[in-house]
Amino acid sequence: MINRTLTIGNLAVRFYLPENLKRVFDQAATLSKTCNIGNAELFYKIKFIQFDKNTIINKKKNSRAEEIIRNYLKNPFIKSLDKKKNADLKNALLFFAQSPLLAQIIESNVERLNRDFILYGINGRILILIDTLKKEGLVCFCYCKNFGCWINKTQSVASCIYFVLITLASMARSFILHASALKTNGKGCLFIGDSGKGKTTLSKIVLRNVKSARIISDDKPLIVYKNGEFYATRVAYAEKRIGTGKVIQMMRVDKIFFIKKGKEPNLRDVDRYKVLNVILSKHLRSNFWFQGNTKELPSLLLKFLDKFPPKELRFPKDKRFIELL
Repeated sequence: MINRTLTIGNLAVRFYLPENLKRVFDQAATLSKTCNIGNAELFYKIKFIQFDKNTIINKKKNSRAEEIIRNYLKNPFIKSLDKKKNADLKNALLFFAQSPLLAQIIESNVERLNRDFILYGINGRILILIDTLKKEGLVCFCYCKNFGCWINKTQSVASCIYFVLITLASMARSFILHASALKTNGKGCLFIGDSGKGKTTLSKIVLRNVKSARIISDDKPLIVYKNGEFYATRVAYAEKRIGTGKVIQMMRVDKIFFIKKGKEPNLRDVDRYKVLNVILSKHLRSNFWFQGNTKELPSLLLKFLDKFPPKELRFPKDKRFIELL
């Protein structure tokens, strides 16, 4: 096997993969570059495990492992996932539990499944399993396109990398927001808003009218907490690439705005608990589908909102709002 190490914020992940995935992994990894802010505080090892279809479908079903999986899927926390994510996880777990390796892992960690493991399925034929105590994990796939597993395609590998990085980043005091990050007049500004609410329009107006302005991330910045400060950088292949360029930069966050279009420019205070609820329900892009991490991320977000009391910015499609930033 070969290995590759990727960093994201405070996190470093070393991936181990078979030789036949080297080329496609390296293509996907070039899409995954981000700024490492100082030395990594959290280090994980993730191994790509390739199953031949005969090692899975020709084995007798493991009823004990299947029973454990079905009980696990009844957990309210897991059932709260949307239907597609829930179905992908269920199908991937039941599919790979027919292999002795996965069955053994599941059976020997029954008590820890709900507490210490992150489990995620992609297309029902790729299973990502991460042990948060041992800080190691597996990406399981069947190398057979007839089974609908396109792991040999760059986008599928990129999806696996993306999930692993942003999920583990949430445990390394980091998270990804649906927002744009823009540095203007020496200040690092985050603009949070639903799709179609004007993040791209606002960024273009600022870029046209403020010579020193630059975009750090135009769609999904990674927010990292380090030494009492919050920094924003970008996850390259999560971007629309409007003015971001090839060089990945980072900025210290100084202000947060929730944006809405309006006829006249206006700025007002917003209640932080309402903002927290909106971020958790609409704008957070980190995945934390396991019970052990449900308190850490909201706590970090509250610290984030305490440091930068959020404002609601209403802006017209002209430059009049710039003086409010």
